[in-house]
Amino acid sequence: MTYREPGETDADVDSYDLVHKAWTGILGIRDRAIEPAAPGTYGGVVRSWLPAGG
Repeated sequence: MTYREPGETDADVDSYDLVHKAWTGILGIRDRAIEPAAPGTYGGVVRSWLPAGG
């Protein structure tokens, strides 16, 4: 959480900024269990737009 962008100082960083980079990094490397796209969910709606078998 001590990483700073070039030119960024501690005065430029709030609580959200302290956690955001670390949290998104963790989310990018964690194990995931992909759930099926159920009808009525965002994934289900997007799947309905795709051609069958795609």
